[in-house]
Amino acid sequence: MVFVEFQPYWFLVLLVISVILNLIPDYLSLLESRYIISLLRNSTSVPKHMALIVLDFIATFLIALIALSVFLIIAPAVFDVTSDMNTFLRALSFTVLSALPFSSINKGGLSFGIWFYSTFFTSVWVWIHILSGILLSTRKPINLFITKFKRFFDVEKKPFLSMGGVSVIVITAMYPIIIPVVFILKDG
Repeated sequence: MVFVEFQPYWFLVLLVISVILNLIPDYLSLLESRYIISLLRNSTSVPKHMALIVLDFIATFLIALIALSVFLIIAPAVFDVTSDMNTFLRALSFTVLSALPFSSINKGGLSFGIWFYSTFFTSVWVWIHILSGILLSTRKPINLFITKFKRFFDVEKKPFLSMGGVSVIVITAMYPIIIPVVFILKDG
């Protein structure tokens, strides 16, 4: 078994990277998502909901991008490397490009994807909020359909009409499934 010696410098580096790229952006993304949800509470408009989803995505993307930029500004000081603006822009573009795929561009290299995508996890609450609103708004038409269905297929008052209706529905539903099987067996 191989034991690695504890080095406080690298622990501090990892702590700074995690705070800059994960803790602060995720908290800001959480605040932004909560603000978007508070805006959603006052609206029933589908176009406004779609606009707020796009706004949430753009704001979260900018939060993650700013976090990567701050990291690239602070990293030269932590790693004792001198940097100019040209080097910064190249490093930023490489970092963003290495963050977009789920794995590193170069084999064995560092991928910033885990820090970049974790910022988007709080946006899931916005999507759940919108989906629950859509499901609740479709509840009334579904209940109306079920009520009409029960009235039409009343087994106790109209047993033959109910059996005939159910038979028609079952045969109609099976037809698109059976026809391709027949053609496959016919050709095969």
